[in-house]
Amino acid sequence: GAGLSGARLMLADFAGADLGQADLSGANLNSANLTGSRLKGADLSRADLSRAELARADLREARLAGAYLAHGSLARADLRKADLGGATLLYSDLKDADLRGARFAGAGMATARNRAQARLDLACGDAQTALPKGLTIPPCR
Repeated sequence: GAGLSGARLMLADFAGADLGQADLSGANLNSANLTGSRLKGADLSRADLSRAELARADLREARLAGAYLAHGSLARADLRKADLGGATLLYSDLKDADLRGARFAGAGMATARNRAQARLDLACGDAQTALPKGLTIPPCR
């Protein structure tokens, strides 16, 4: 994959791009368009994805630990087995996202939009996973 660690890619248009296995750790992707992009196995840890458009993105097995996803869209994104440990999902849109096997240990999800208990039941978290009152997430093993 591409080596873009720490890159400044604000407003970049990667719609439909194949960035599988790319190293985007610590990259600034603020307001980037990643609609339908293929990011399977990519390292997006500590990346700034605020206001980024990740609708329909393939994020299977991606590392998003500590990523900042505030006000972004993950609508219909495939997050199967992705690691979002410690990620901030402040007002992020999770409408119809596939969360099977996704890890949200320590993630801030209290204000994430369109999170459904049925989908959270397919993911995992821990005592530090911030969820709104009334929603739960199974513990990661």
